[in-house]
Amino acid sequence: MSNATPTVQLEIGQVIFCISSDTGALYPVQVTEEVVHKSITGTKKTYTVRLDLFDDQGVAETKITSLDSLNDQWFPALAMAKDHMLKQAQAFIDEMAEKAEKLAMLSFGEEVRRATDNSMPEQSTIAPSIRKKPTVTMPDGSKIELDEHEN
Repeated sequence: MSNATPTVQLEIGQVIFCISSDTGALYPVQVTEEVVHKSITGTKKTYTVRLDLFDDQGVAETKITSLDSLNDQWFPALAMAKDHMLKQAQAFIDEMAEKAEKLAMLSFGEEVRRATDNSMPEQSTIAPSIRKKPTVTMPDGSKIELDEHEN
């Protein structure tokens, strides 16, 4: 979705999920109000949302603000936000791998071409005690732990 006026119809009471443009954190907000602005130039809907900010002791401070003022991407379903984040992480990983491959070719040339994926042990042969979920460090420094998917 976006941080612009939504084209998706939101319902009062609906919980939507935002990705912070500053930290990359995923957080929920609840739609509390829909305002329809009608003028000679057309009709525009805006939404007011409730955001609970928790401190270290778990005490919440409630903030009421417009959805547009958050300036963060938002998604009407958690699965959509998660899918977006995974695609972003995958794109970042692909970019890092492409750069590493180019550097390897510059440094080692044909040696890189001879290496194959078959030279890597299968995941199941790696001792469970050293197996970890893969993590990705995003450009803002936040870390995302990826789920392993079986093919």
